Amino acid sequence: MNESSPTTIESYNQKIRRSFDQKSDQWLFSIVDVISIAVNTSDARNYWKVLKNRLKKTQNQLVTGCKPIKMEATDGKFYLTDAGNKDTILQILKLVSVETMPYFESYFDSLASPKSANTISLVTPGFERKRAISATQKDTQSGYPQPAYEDAQFILSVDIYSKKNILFLEAFIAGVSLSDIEITATLETISIKGHREMMNKIAEEDYTLQEISWGKFYKHVDLPCEIDINKVEARDDRGLLIISMPIVDKSYTRKVKVD
Repeated sequence: MNESSPTTIESYNQKIRRSFDQKSDQWLFSIVDVISIAVNTSDARNYWKVLKNRLKKTQNQLVTGCKPIKMEATDGKFYLTDAGNKDTILQILKLVSVETMPYFESYFDSLASPKSANTISLVTPGFERKRAISATQKDTQSGYPQPAYEDAQFILSVDIYSKKNILFLEAFIAGVSLSDIEITATLETISIKGHREMMNKIAEEDYTLQEISWGKFYKHVDLPCEIDINKVEARDDRGLLIISMPIVDKSYTRKVKVD
């Protein structure tokens, strides 16, 4: 094990993102976080990408044993991240860093099950906070159920700003047909679902750099104010999706005549 690699449970808690899966009653761990520690690399994401492609040809059961789940990144946003249970992680470690297996096994065994609390725990190390989401997946701030989007490949990046009592949302959707986008609005939220299809099918091993996001995407935003959902409009400006949402004027009053 590298001298710079953490060897204490507290160190692992600070560096490995994990999520408790109630259905299987087990923790799932971010594979890139584990690899980052085990092989002491600053580019664990690319390391896993190369290893994953190799495993598909030799030990595909390890790849199928991984589950993409949404985990919080250092920018505070949630992205789909490959995760595996204890057994899957240990099998991967056996291939890349067998000497670290006892350390990780001790760490895995030290974690208690949060199932009795009736919550799904998403633990994001490095932020010094824990986020508990109820099993009903309900947003306690807006009161609206949060969509699962379990099959989404990436989260759409957006800008939101206000101008003349109108709230605007902008997002780049180049390569996406408007017919492939679904926008849903409530008084205080906006949700966008869509699909960007890769026209040229290129084998992963042929890539030297791959940064464009393809496949199904989504974005769910809690708005800073109430909007008039009957007047929400969307348009495409050369690949830029622009959604205009008139803000509800709560100061508006009128006299009611009594007959």
